Amino acid sequence: MRKTEKVKVELGSVKTIKFVGGTILGALSIVLIPFTQFIPDLPWGMKMFDPTSFPWLIAFFLFGVEAALISATVGAIGITFLGHTHFIGAIMKFSATVPMFLVPAAIIKVLPKINYSSKTLRKPYIWFPLAFFGALTRFVVCFFLNLYWAVPLWTGLTTSEVLETFGGYFNFFLIIVGWNAWQSFWDALLPWLIIYSTKLDENYSYW
Repeated sequence: MRKTEKVKVELGSVKTIKFVGGTILGALSIVLIPFTQFIPDLPWGMKMFDPTSFPWLIAFFLFGVEAALISATVGAIGITFLGHTHFIGAIMKFSATVPMFLVPAAIIKVLPKINYSSKTLRKPYIWFPLAFFGALTRFVVCFFLNLYWAVPLWTGLTTSEVLETFGGYFNFFLIIVGWNAWQSFWDALLPWLIIYSTKLDENYSYW
């Protein structure tokens, strides 16, 4: 086998591993869905704490962005059929979590002198600032999606009525930021600890 052919085979194997890893971790997030019934709801139907996104971040740390997107898609499909908020919750969960790995990945890809790899994210002084920027993006995305789509659809209220109920744009924004900051903290911390404190990345990361 020629060297170029061997490289192609190895790249193909890595892509397969990433696909399978993302799919398995997406399925794991579905397994977690029934356990969320024991977690209290917020007024608009979302959970106060939701671990279903943790496998999506784990997929990112181990297999990269593509696998994380696969994992998130599989998990969102599971939420659609098994979650109590169905397709609304699925779209919101997907939209809220994707910035937590897509933004950090985009940043380290364009920054000079920083390797685009899982090992780079092992360093807390790199990962947590990156996660912060991901969370900021999440706040903006969730504010607009909740205000103009999810909350009106879930409650039957118009956008104006939602604003009146929650005390205006600023109060509504603070509520969205407050909950998403809480969830973002756990999304950034627990999957990171699971992978890097146990050194799983040393043997199982593929990017």
